Amino acid sequence: MEFIGKFHPLFLHLPIGLLIAAFGIEWLNWRKPELKLNSATNFLLGAGAITAIIAALMGYFLSLNGGYEAGLINLHQWTGIGVAVLSTIFYYVRRRNLENQRLLKWGWGINMLLLLVAGHYGGSLTHGQGYLLESAPGFVQNIFGGSTNQAAAKDMPMDSAIVFENIIQPIMQQKCWSCHSSGKSKGGLNLESLKGWRRGGRNGDLVVAGKPDQSLLLTRVYLPIGEKEHMPPQGKPQLLPSEVALLEWWIGQDGDFEKQIADYKLNKKISQILNAEFGAKDVYASLDVKPLSPKKIQELQESGVKIYPLAQGSPLLEVSFSGDTLIDNDQLNLLKKARKQIVRLDLSRSGVTDDQLKVVGQLPNLIHLFLQNTNISDAGLKSIANLEILEYLNLYATEVSDEGLAAIGQLKNLKDVYLWQTKASKEEILALQKKRPGVNIDFGATLPDTTQQQVIPEETPTESGS
Repeated sequence: MEFIGKFHPLFLHLPIGLLIAAFGIEWLNWRKPELKLNSATNFLLGAGAITAIIAALMGYFLSLNGGYEAGLINLHQWTGIGVAVLSTIFYYVRRRNLENQRLLKWGWGINMLLLLVAGHYGGSLTHGQGYLLESAPGFVQNIFGGSTNQAAAKDMPMDSAIVFENIIQPIMQQKCWSCHSSGKSKGGLNLESLKGWRRGGRNGDLVVAGKPDQSLLLTRVYLPIGEKEHMPPQGKPQLLPSEVALLEWWIGQDGDFEKQIADYKLNKKISQILNAEFGAKDVYASLDVKPLSPKKIQELQESGVKIYPLAQGSPLLEVSFSGDTLIDNDQLNLLKKARKQIVRLDLSRSGVTDDQLKVVGQLPNLIHLFLQNTNISDAGLKSIANLEILEYLNLYATEVSDEGLAAIGQLKNLKDVYLWQTKASKEEILALQKKRPGVNIDFGATLPDTTQQQVIPEETPTESGS
């Protein structure tokens, strides 16, 4: 029975094809009765009913091997049997009621619906629940709630990603859940749930912290692909070298289920893999904002605000108060009219105050902020801690101290920060670096409390907008 049962996936496509073909011929027969296709429909429907019975029997034999979630296998089994029984009954009903098109249409509708449902549950057993949405566009996944942890991870800073949930599980979902999930748990192994990971399978510990070579998960991966115990099985999508490297690294560290990437020390190889996985996003290109009206731009310029397009034809704007020893509050408040369009703001060598940074904190799309050579302190940084897409922050030669580093740590998308000649201590800067390893923190060639001079790149916007 086990041998016969394994032919179920091969044979089941016959009744599906025959019954759909029979319905198609029937529909054509309704449209063009002169073609006289009743005999063809009868033949296809009868053949579909016979093969559906055989496929259902093979499926029952296959289910005896176990390893399937009871609820899902029962749904597939009974809907499959339903297709076999209903198509057989309908074959005889149709032959005696050719003139009753209402009855025939209802019969075909129920048959096709049941066939669709049985096929869906079969697909869920083979490929895992949610398989239909795995490759769906993001908006479709959002509608049906089918977005994956991996998709969510790509929308967050790399350091904030949870290694198991956002890195390891998406690999398992693509390569292993079709056989080891809540719907189908071969060897008693369910990789879909955290409980299943901790329990492991029937043949040993799935993960041995710090010992990849003793972890069942990897010993099966290491086997030659032709071996019976090799995972994933031959014919299934195999793990990529980068995916194996991530598994080795995670288990070799400690195989923890809750730690973030920021909690681990990354070697060069893993850093390259993760950077490629998360990808450097062009945050400028991702912004969808409408151009500011020429009237509003003119109003800003007439008030003395130096404001320019980021590039020719771009709706994104950059503003400079660089060198202004006294910034007028009214000028600064006018920036709210372009709050969505301003992506670069240069306040270097200006008299900007901590209180005035409250307006800066209201620019949601700010990406580059230049505050070097100002009297900005920790109090001012609290006002900009909510800038979610800020990537660059220059605090060279400011009054920022250790207390201000907490606000810097809240900037989720930060990539570069300059802390040279600030009041922040080396110990706290290194602690921030450990917490946010993906952030490039420049605090000088020597300790931050030295008086040695250093040239810091300022990337100051020019008046031409380049």
